[in-house]
Amino acid sequence: MKRVVITGIGTINPLGNNTEEYWNNLCSNYCGINNISKVKIENDVIKVAGEIKNLNGVNIPKRLLRKIDTFTIYSLIASNEAIYDSKLNLNSEDLYKIGVFVGNNSGGWDISERGFTELYKLGAKYVNPWQATAWFPAAPQGYISIFNGLKGLSKSFVSDKSSGAVAISEAMRSIRHGYNDIVICGGCEAPINKLGITCMAQTGEFFSGNNLNMGTEPFNNHSNGQILSEGSSFLVMEELNHALNRKARIYGEVSSASMTMSNDNCGIDGYKRCVDNSLRKSELSYKDIDLFIPEGNSSFSSDMLESSFIKKYIDDNTKVTVPKSRFGHLYGASTPTDIVTSLLCIKHSTITPVLGNYKTMNDIKMVKNVVHKNINNSLLMSRSREGINVSIILKKFRK
Repeated sequence: MKRVVITGIGTINPLGNNTEEYWNNLCSNYCGINNISKVKIENDVIKVAGEIKNLNGVNIPKRLLRKIDTFTIYSLIASNEAIYDSKLNLNSEDLYKIGVFVGNNSGGWDISERGFTELYKLGAKYVNPWQATAWFPAAPQGYISIFNGLKGLSKSFVSDKSSGAVAISEAMRSIRHGYNDIVICGGCEAPINKLGITCMAQTGEFFSGNNLNMGTEPFNNHSNGQILSEGSSFLVMEELNHALNRKARIYGEVSSASMTMSNDNCGIDGYKRCVDNSLRKSELSYKDIDLFIPEGNSSFSSDMLESSFIKKYIDDNTKVTVPKSRFGHLYGASTPTDIVTSLLCIKHSTITPVLGNYKTMNDIKMVKNVVHKNINNSLLMSRSREGINVSIILKKFRK
């Protein structure tokens, strides 16, 4: 099997509008969750969220901006940063061997909300002619391909909270089997408007109180509930020899990915089977994992399942942290952001903390202060509400 490495990263989320800003805030006590300021929420269904702030000077042509929704704007910002970070010269590459894999859960909320206003208040002739192509979840994949002239095998994935994790798993598969040499892979979400918030609140999984200045407190015995967030993260995933031939900097290796479907929402069998599969493929044991980033979405039932797994199987020397506790759940962009975080932890030999002092489910231990530690292997986990488990193992790169 061909080996898959990551040579570029990019992100925009409530903790930062680029990778450097994100990492600096993640290493501090900064929390990106606050009372919603972008829109006035009339029914108070969700009062707080992780919002992107101070987004100025977007380097996207104005003609293109009129055709796309906010979630696509975020994906272009993050993917452009990842491509730039990888020092990938697209003019010298076979564009038919570069694909785009994107995870997104719910499409474009902003343009859909505007479309309803245009249709029902102003009339059909005022509807944005790009409405039909701008709202659907595959739009970011299409526009990243068009913007960069990429023509390789490309796909979009909709799998609830695991959308981005599935995209990464399938991107790795496409490279290993030789369909692509490079995949621009990630996820994006932008649900912070009246329509998005109202619809997402119907799940009943979200915190309905006021400002959470200490984050979402994952695995708290008195769970707050999920926090909605917006943003995008992208990776440049590349076949190892291709990366070595162009002397690319390598952040880490995507060693394995596994997926299981289970209906055991109250048990850990399907979850453990997913992790075991990834460990077996990577020829690792639980004791070999230095860093574990679980789903940790602050939903009581999900957190209880994961805490039981951590208590029973995760080694005492493995550090556990939950980056999303500081900025909320990014759905399609969640796992790509966790991978960006893990790669930065590997690069800096530093593990960032979860805020707050509280009693955890099953008395599990999480990193509460910045920890400096050499990281060779990290395990990341994603869980959807419908029973999809996705586990991904990253390794520090070694030839």
